[in-house]
Amino acid sequence: MTTITGKFQPWVPNYGYHSWTLKGKRDKELMEYLVKRNNDGRFVSNDYSLPTSEDVRVDPEKPFVKDTLDEILEHVRTVNNKLAIMKSNFGSEVWGQVNYKGGSTAMHKHDNCFAFVYYVNAPKDCGMLNWYINYDTKFEVCKADPASKSLLFFPGWVPHFTMRNQSDEPRVVLAGNLDLGGSDV
Repeated sequence: MTTITGKFQPWVPNYGYHSWTLKGKRDKELMEYLVKRNNDGRFVSNDYSLPTSEDVRVDPEKPFVKDTLDEILEHVRTVNNKLAIMKSNFGSEVWGQVNYKGGSTAMHKHDNCFAFVYYVNAPKDCGMLNWYINYDTKFEVCKADPASKSLLFFPGWVPHFTMRNQSDEPRVVLAGNLDLGGSDV
């Protein structure tokens, strides 16, 4: 189970930050798929000035991706049963990331939505997920030390980033944006 530390204030009643451990029945296939797409350069953007240049394009209809997303939604809907994966002009807002030793994820946020990250592979010392929370008079840094098969759900509008992976194994995640449904663009 992922350990989350820091002082969180509830951003929206009954939401906040949640963590679950998934079964991960299709993780081997999912990890092979994400690593191959990363190594093949299948990124959401090739513009390195954009945070999406770190994101691996994912086909949510692949059976092992779909099964994992179904399990993710089963858990996040315990927070609110209307939560759904966001859609954009480019399809479902789901992506992967593969961070090899020394890799990290730049600070960013997702406007007007909730976010999830599922750790397909999270070896020891693979880099904590950090949130910078502004409480008007001070900043609070909250952290999650990830574990394989962990699912984190949090307000996407809170700035967040991952520390450098210090492990010899890659950190591999499936991530996405969620909203309260009915907002097809």
